[in-house]
Amino acid sequence: MTKRETEPSAPPATGSKTTFDVTSAGRSSTRAANVAALACVAIAWIITLPRLVPSTFGDHGTFISVAERLLAGDRLYVDVWDNKDPFFFVALALGRTVSPLGDIALEAFWVLVASWSTLLMARSAGADRRLALATGFGAIPLVLTGPAYEPGMTHLPGVALCLAVVMCAVRSRWVLAGVLVGLLLLTKLILAPIAAGALLVVALHRGRAGGTGLLGAIAGCLGLLLVGLGTMWLRGELPGWISNFALNRAYADGELGDSQYGSAVGHLLRAFPEDGRGAGTVTISAIALILIGVRRSWTPGWPTALAHEAVPDSGATPRTISPAVLWDLTLVSLMLSLAVLATTATWPHHAQTLSIPGALALALVATRLSGVIHGWRVLAVLLVAGYATAGALHPYFYLNALRGMPTSMQQLQRESPESAVLDSLPQVRTYARAQLQSASIPRRWYVATLPRTSAGKVARAAVRAGLIDGTLDARPLP
Repeated sequence: MTKRETEPSAPPATGSKTTFDVTSAGRSSTRAANVAALACVAIAWIITLPRLVPSTFGDHGTFISVAERLLAGDRLYVDVWDNKDPFFFVALALGRTVSPLGDIALEAFWVLVASWSTLLMARSAGADRRLALATGFGAIPLVLTGPAYEPGMTHLPGVALCLAVVMCAVRSRWVLAGVLVGLLLLTKLILAPIAAGALLVVALHRGRAGGTGLLGAIAGCLGLLLVGLGTMWLRGELPGWISNFALNRAYADGELGDSQYGSAVGHLLRAFPEDGRGAGTVTISAIALILIGVRRSWTPGWPTALAHEAVPDSGATPRTISPAVLWDLTLVSLMLSLAVLATTATWPHHAQTLSIPGALALALVATRLSGVIHGWRVLAVLLVAGYATAGALHPYFYLNALRGMPTSMQQLQRESPESAVLDSLPQVRTYARAQLQSASIPRRWYVATLPRTSAGKVARAAVRAGLIDGTLDARPLP
């Protein structure tokens, strides 16, 4: 053996130091990226939280009245009535068993459901975990609380359930997806076509496995409906809910949907009024820009090779779909959302339906940007994309929500002036806080023609004044 062969090719100490330096630098970079992602989430929630506080003014005041009556033992659509779907009131009543501030917790819960669903969809398509986190819990809260959002309304739970349905399908949890579709039908019926269309998209990409999964989803949906509708039938609530369908159809096709350009355009103009409320056109433009700017990169057939492929930097979350699936989901959900709005929209807050394709579009952006842009810049891009996809709400509304937050929280915890007046009348009881059993609550019904505003809403101030001074033209029912 020659002397040359016995000499080491490189000094061990130098090699070890180089390895240590590279590893140390990598860990430092990863730590900085994690901190930046968490900062992105924190900023988004600081902005979002004040917007999640409902007020007792307007429709939400009616909703909590119905929820309180359910807690008192009344039956929905029999003893107390509103035209919304049943599980929305059940969820609201469950939150108020703890505290009236449960209304805020419920809003936050629905945002978290939508955020978590979007995060998992982005990860399933191959997004970096930090970008998926910044998208799900950073950009999505901004999307959901944009110009079209009104706290305490029925669209937020519907949007959250729709996204949860898509997430379950993407991750092959078909039976659970069907159960959530059934829950959606009982919570926000008009959004069900969007969820059904999304299930079909995923099933088509899966081929034969998708067909089998779709049968599981149908079984899960029927099982949930069997339990829910069976309970309503036993309580005598089912006929009233079914009669709501015709009433809601007549309401949507009434004066609010009239237009010289036809009913569909009339509904869309109600959702996207010329004064910019709802900013739906901005949201549509942002989603269209994403679809144009992000190439679909179609992979023929179901990517079986990807089914067990680990997402880079994870080692735990399987990549179960190609980005082309997210692209298709975004396009189809956008088209179905516009179809739903063209059929049912009567108020600007109905444009929140577009949050469904908006969330899917942002998951697509996170997938495409993974490995392309690094550091805080990509997180800033996602936050700005979320703000734009929401409709670019004027900062004044964020400041106004923050300033009005204490007042709204106080209002949620006290009885309204109308209820206080009604409470003082003989044989009238309106709220469940008296902790009386339903059978022991005397009830007296009155019929009256209520004054209305030019927009068709009940003029609550005029009703309050009439109750106080006794001039409200009402007569007791026999």
